[in-house]
Amino acid sequence: MRANGINRVFAKNKWMKFLCVLGTFALCCVIVLVSNAPETHNIVEGEISPETITAPRDFVDDVATSKLQEEERAKIGPVYNLDASVTQESLDALAADFAKFESARAYAQQYYVNTQITALQTAENRRVQAETDNLKNAPLASPAATPSAKVITAADVPFDPKLIDWQTYLPADEQDAVRDMLPSYMGDTDWQIVIAMTKDRLSELFDLVYGVSQQELAVGYKEENSNEVISRIILNISEQSDLSAQESRLLTQNIQNDLKANIVFDQEATRIKQDDAAAAVQPVTYMKGQNIVMKGEVVTPGQYSVLDRMELLDQPDSTLEYSLSAILYIALLFVVYIVYILNFEKKLSENIKHIAILSILTVLVVTVTAILARIAPDILITTMVVILAAVLISTKNAVSYAIFISLLIITVLTGKHAFFTDASFEKVIISILGGIFAAVTLRKAPFRVGPILAGLAASVPAVLLQIVLWKENIVSDAAVLPGMAWLIVSGVMSGVVAIGLLPPLESLFKITTPAKLFELSDPNHPLLKRLLLEAPGTYHHSLFVGNLAEAGSEAVGANALLARVGSYYHDVGKLKNPMYFVENQRNNVNPHDHLSPEQSAEIIMNHVTAGSELLGKYNIPSEIKKIQLQHHGNTPVAFFYHKAKKEGRADINDYRYPCPRPDTMESAIVMLADTVEAAMRTLDEPTEEETFEYIKKLIQTKYDDGQLDMTPLTRRDLIEVTRTFANVYNGMLHGRIKYPKLELGGEKDEDRHL
Repeated sequence: MRANGINRVFAKNKWMKFLCVLGTFALCCVIVLVSNAPETHNIVEGEISPETITAPRDFVDDVATSKLQEEERAKIGPVYNLDASVTQESLDALAADFAKFESARAYAQQYYVNTQITALQTAENRRVQAETDNLKNAPLASPAATPSAKVITAADVPFDPKLIDWQTYLPADEQDAVRDMLPSYMGDTDWQIVIAMTKDRLSELFDLVYGVSQQELAVGYKEENSNEVISRIILNISEQSDLSAQESRLLTQNIQNDLKANIVFDQEATRIKQDDAAAAVQPVTYMKGQNIVMKGEVVTPGQYSVLDRMELLDQPDSTLEYSLSAILYIALLFVVYIVYILNFEKKLSENIKHIAILSILTVLVVTVTAILARIAPDILITTMVVILAAVLISTKNAVSYAIFISLLIITVLTGKHAFFTDASFEKVIISILGGIFAAVTLRKAPFRVGPILAGLAASVPAVLLQIVLWKENIVSDAAVLPGMAWLIVSGVMSGVVAIGLLPPLESLFKITTPAKLFELSDPNHPLLKRLLLEAPGTYHHSLFVGNLAEAGSEAVGANALLARVGSYYHDVGKLKNPMYFVENQRNNVNPHDHLSPEQSAEIIMNHVTAGSELLGKYNIPSEIKKIQLQHHGNTPVAFFYHKAKKEGRADINDYRYPCPRPDTMESAIVMLADTVEAAMRTLDEPTEEETFEYIKKLIQTKYDDGQLDMTPLTRRDLIEVTRTFANVYNGMLHGRIKYPKLELGGEKDEDRHL
């Protein structure tokens, strides 16, 4: 009764959502400011300290330590190494470019030879024809003396590429073909240099370039010496072979493009040496109880900095600035999260129950984290509220909520003036990754153990991050294993506590959780038992619709469990008149044969209203009621409409279901599954292609009728649903072996055949 009263208040008061958000924001600000108010001292830098201040806890002076480490790092110069991979890449590039040169040269030569053969063969044929004509005109010509044409081959074509004007000889398209074979860095006219060489000359140049370059690369050179090395290579080649100006220019381009400096800065080796030098520095540490400032001594900048970072200074202006910055930061997070919800999860913003749940979880996690940060800082409980959000609201929201709440708790993880620290960022990253892992795991895990599995999954990225921090020397050897253990304990305990908190939250806010849906899917539920006994055809129809809807929902990311359970109850209204529905009729007795189309349509359409009444009577959750109410939308009762139309008295609006169209993915998929299941029974052994096309046609009809206009399903989703439905049917209606009749005991009696 109390929960129903709360729900009525939420539904009636349009300001409740605003008050929830405002109240949550105010409480978070108060918790952050109160939790970050440590004991401080009135100390001024450069003046005499009126008291002795000791360290309240062990404290590593990161600033002083970092300064010493940077000094040691600066002493380490850059490390250079000869990179063998760069050497090989350069040589491979040279070989590849000369292979392109040879391809272009051979292509041009072949074109020249082919055209010359054609011309010479034509001339030879003309000569033979002329001689033949002369013999025919001679009075005493002998047939045996008829001349024959010589076959012209490549050997008959003289070829000296230097003597050919390639610019004139090659047509434009052949010039383009040659250019395409050459490296892109070459100029527009450089192709003529390449094809003007002989094969031997090109091979000679390659051997020289490759050999000299290999020698230079074996020694190695830096980038700043590139021009000097290239000049030396060209000079060396010139000394061994008489290079023309054009060849020298070509080889210079080639070497400039292909050779890379192979003595390179080794960033990793340099970093390792610098890290080793920095690691050798002993941290500047204040032990608990050690004096930081002595009474009567002048406070140095270093001491003042330590006091500031240990939150031991009494600075009203700083405190005010911190308070304002903390409030501004919290406000920014709230605004960004609210804007995200309004744009990408609008249904959540319209549901006051979900907003109230997030408000309670937010205040809870900030409060408990602020307490744990002081007594058990290694324990994180953000996974717990993410699990609760995933179960009570949605997995999608749980992911975004994990990011929001992780960024929010940073304000209570450390202390005054310092909520942006390395330690707090580490915990925020662990919290975000753990929350996402938990939400994703919970979506697929069995419900009863899902929260615990989600908690364990949340500890996986946390443990891996601890290992990374340990490898990077951010976490010490002594702290890494205890840190992992606490993270695993935090994850498991988050799942256990979430299981304990779920029942009261479910009851308070009347949330339909997977546990409730599993309970409703039990065949022993009173309403399902009635459906089985009083309308068995409808019952089995509903089961198959549930299978289709579940598969379709999984394919497009909808709530498959909700769709399946909604399918079980979508036709419970047929219990009012079960025999008026074809799946329950036996012996070809159809009561509609004695009714007018109007009466029949009214009985059929009334099963939706009757179903809503039954669901209310059995206290079925609203999510199931919505699916039941929307599973026909406002589609027409086609059979009786066409029957009335034949009688000449039909208005299609009189034959439409007086129900809202589906506005959720689950309602729409149940509508499509219901339509497909009913229609597919009319087909006789369809092929896989026929099944797919028929289902596609059925869904297209619903789409064209506007029944899916209110749903978030896209056309791509509908194609995926069609394919999934077809796969389900093809799996069920696969071919079976036809067994021959078996005679038992030699009897011929047909009754004994199996």
